[in-house]
Amino acid sequence: MRIYTYKNQEFRLKANNLNLRKQSADFMLKYEDYMYNATKNIDFYPLQKYRNKMSDFNTAISQLSKKNLGSNNDIPDENKNEIKKLNKSLTKLMDDFENDQKAQSLLQYEKKIENLVFLKLISDENVIKPLIDDILIGNTKIIDYDNEDTLIFLSDILRDFFLTIGKNKI
Repeated sequence: MRIYTYKNQEFRLKANNLNLRKQSADFMLKYEDYMYNATKNIDFYPLQKYRNKMSDFNTAISQLSKKNLGSNNDIPDENKNEIKKLNKSLTKLMDDFENDQKAQSLLQYEKKIENLVFLKLISDENVIKPLIDDILIGNTKIIDYDNEDTLIFLSDILRDFFLTIGKNKI
C-alpha cells in the first residue's frame, strides 16, 4: 500500500471496507450536487446526443459479439458483417463529433466545470476534513488545510482513494 508523506509524517489509506464506501458515496453526492448546480442551466444536448449514439453503437457491437457464438466461441459471419458496418458508422460518428465545434466546446467546458467542482470540494475544509479523517491512517490533526502544499497531498490521496474504491465495485 502506498505511503504518503506530509510534514515528515507518514500516512496511508485505510483498508477498503463499507465505511470507506459510505464516505466516498457522501463525497460523490456532494460532487454530483455541485455539478448539477453548476450545469443545470447549460444545454448539453449537442454533446449528449453524440454520447448516446456512441453508447448505442458500442452496446450493439458488444451484443452482436456475444450473440449466437459458435462451438469455439467464434462470431458468426453474419454478425461479423453487421459488426463491421456498425464499427464503420461509429467511426464516422466519432469523426463528426471531433469536428463538431459546439460539441467540442461543450466537452471542454464540462471538463473545466468538473475540475472546478472538484477543486471546490477539496478546498472546503468542512467537506474534505471529515473524509480525510475517515480514510487515512496517520495523525490527520497536523494537516494544515490553509497551506498551498496540502492541495497536492490531498489530490494524490483522493485520486488513489477513488481508484481503489472504483476497482472494488460492489
